[in-house]
Amino acid sequence: MDQGKKLLKDAIQDGFCLKVYYEDDDVAYIGTNLKKAWDEATACDSSLIEFFKKDNQGNEFKNGWAFLVHGNEPHETINDYSIGGYAESWDQKQQA
Repeated sequence: MDQGKKLLKDAIQDGFCLKVYYEDDDVAYIGTNLKKAWDEATACDSSLIEFFKKDNQGNEFKNGWAFLVHGNEPHETINDYSIGGYAESWDQKQQA
């Protein structure tokens, strides 16, 4: 499985909502549907994914981002991510 897709799948399973951005900073998708998020994330050559959770009042709490570059090998789709966010902790678990 493509590592970018696995990251999105695992984030959803871990209770995160996703925001998918295209290269021009327009939000293409917000939600927890893996197919829709991945379809939007792969609609361009690259995409930015934000991970967040909402509290009972609907306030968003961001937990980092990941930058995906499509066209790389499936294990190299994740090109960059924020330090201290979900993607970094996810990456460390993959290497363990």
